[in-house]
Amino acid sequence: MRKDAAARRDKLIEAAAMLFERDGYDIPLDAIVTTAGLGRATLYRNFPDRTALMAAVLVYKLAELEQFVAAHDDDTTLLKAFVRKCGLNVLLHAPAVASAGASGGLGSAQGLCH
Repeated sequence: MRKDAAARRDKLIEAAAMLFERDGYDIPLDAIVTTAGLGRATLYRNFPDRTALMAAVLVYKLAELEQFVAAHDDDTTLLKAFVRKCGLNVLLHAPAVASAGASGGLGSAQGLCH
Protein backbone atom coordinates (compact mmCIF):
# COMPACT_ATOMS: atom_id res chain seq x y z
CA MET A 1 0.00 0.00 0.00
CA ARG A 2 1.30 3.45 -0.88
CA LYS A 3 2.19 5.79 1.99
CA ASP A 4 -0.55 8.29 1.14
CA ALA A 5 -3.17 5.53 0.90
CA ALA A 6 -1.99 4.06 4.21
CA ALA A 7 -2.19 7.51 5.82
CA ARG A 8 -5.79 7.94 4.62
CA ARG A 9 -6.68 4.47 5.91
CA ASP A 10 -5.12 5.32 9.29
CA LYS A 11 -7.12 8.58 9.44
CA LEU A 12 -10.33 6.62 8.90
CA ILE A 13 -9.43 4.11 11.63
CA GLU A 14 -8.47 6.84 14.11
CA ALA A 15 -11.67 8.80 13.39
CA ALA A 16 -13.77 5.65 13.70
CA ALA A 17 -12.10 4.66 16.98
CA MET A 18 -12.75 8.08 18.47
CA LEU A 19 -16.36 8.26 17.28
CA PHE A 20 -17.18 4.66 18.21
CA GLU A 21 -15.94 5.32 21.74
CA ARG A 22 -17.78 8.61 22.02
CA ASP A 23 -21.03 7.90 20.17
CA GLY A 24 -21.29 4.12 19.87
CA TYR A 25 -21.02 1.75 16.95
CA ASP A 26 -24.30 2.73 15.29
CA ILE A 27 -23.10 6.16 14.20
CA PRO A 28 -23.50 6.96 10.52
CA LEU A 29 -20.41 6.10 8.50
CA ASP A 30 -20.67 9.58 6.98
CA ALA A 31 -19.73 10.98 10.41
CA ILE A 32 -16.48 9.01 10.28
CA VAL A 33 -15.74 10.24 6.76
CA THR A 34 -16.42 13.84 7.77
CA THR A 35 -14.28 13.60 10.91
CA ALA A 36 -11.42 12.08 8.92
CA GLY A 37 -11.76 14.79 6.27
CA LEU A 38 -12.04 12.21 3.50
CA GLY A 39 -14.64 11.01 1.02
CA ARG A 40 -17.02 8.05 1.07
CA ALA A 41 -15.15 6.39 -1.79
CA THR A 42 -11.99 6.31 0.33
CA LEU A 43 -13.92 4.66 3.17
CA TYR A 44 -15.40 1.95 0.96
CA ARG A 45 -12.15 1.39 -0.93
CA ASN A 46 -10.53 0.51 2.40
CA PHE A 47 -13.45 -1.08 4.24
CA PRO A 48 -16.22 -2.81 2.30
CA ASP A 49 -18.60 -2.66 5.27
CA ARG A 50 -18.97 -1.53 8.88
CA THR A 51 -17.75 -4.91 10.20
CA ALA A 52 -14.44 -4.58 8.35
CA LEU A 53 -13.98 -1.09 9.82
CA MET A 54 -14.83 -2.34 13.33
CA ALA A 55 -12.27 -5.14 12.99
CA ALA A 56 -9.63 -2.59 11.92
CA VAL A 57 -10.48 -0.43 14.95
CA LEU A 58 -10.08 -3.43 17.25
CA VAL A 59 -6.66 -4.21 15.77
CA TYR A 60 -5.75 -0.51 16.19
CA LYS A 61 -6.85 -0.51 19.85
CA LEU A 62 -4.89 -3.70 20.54
CA ALA A 63 -1.80 -2.09 19.00
CA GLU A 64 -2.33 0.88 21.35
CA LEU A 65 -2.36 -1.52 24.31
CA GLU A 66 0.86 -3.15 23.09
CA GLN A 67 2.50 0.29 22.85
CA PHE A 68 1.25 1.11 26.33
CA VAL A 69 2.85 -2.03 27.73
CA ALA A 70 6.11 -1.37 25.88
CA ALA A 71 6.26 2.16 27.28
CA HIS A 72 5.79 0.90 30.85
CA ASP A 73 7.79 -2.31 30.83
CA ASP A 74 9.79 -1.37 33.92
CA ASP A 75 6.87 0.03 35.91
CA THR A 76 5.82 -2.02 38.95
CA THR A 77 2.22 -0.85 38.59
CA LEU A 78 2.03 -1.96 34.97
CA LEU A 79 -0.27 -4.91 35.59
CA LYS A 80 -2.86 -2.76 37.39
CA ALA A 81 -2.77 -0.07 34.72
CA PHE A 82 -2.88 -2.63 31.91
CA VAL A 83 -5.88 -4.42 33.40
CA ARG A 84 -7.66 -1.08 33.83
CA LYS A 85 -6.96 -0.14 30.19
CA CYS A 86 -8.05 -3.57 28.95
CA GLY A 87 -11.25 -3.34 30.96
CA LEU A 88 -12.03 0.07 29.53
CA ASN A 89 -11.41 -1.18 26.01
CA VAL A 90 -13.66 -4.18 26.60
CA LEU A 91 -16.46 -1.91 27.80
CA LEU A 92 -16.05 0.54 24.93
CA HIS A 93 -15.62 -2.01 22.15
CA ALA A 94 -17.76 -4.95 23.27
CA PRO A 95 -20.49 -4.07 20.73
CA ALA A 96 -17.99 -4.41 17.88
CA VAL A 97 -16.71 -7.74 19.11
CA ALA A 98 -20.24 -9.10 19.56
CA SER A 99 -21.45 -7.80 16.21
CA ALA A 100 -18.42 -8.83 14.19
CA GLY A 101 -18.10 -12.17 15.93
CA ALA A 102 -21.75 -13.02 15.33
CA SER A 103 -21.42 -12.26 11.63
CA GLY A 104 -18.06 -14.02 11.31
CA GLY A 105 -16.51 -10.74 10.23
CA LEU A 106 -13.62 -10.32 12.62
CA GLY A 107 -11.15 -11.13 9.86
CA SER A 108 -7.62 -10.24 10.92
CA ALA A 109 -8.69 -9.56 14.51
CA GLN A 110 -10.00 -13.10 15.05
CA GLY A 111 -6.73 -14.71 16.10
CA LEU A 112 -5.68 -11.93 18.45
CA CYS A 113 -7.63 -13.22 21.45
CA HIS A 114 -6.24 -16.77 21.44
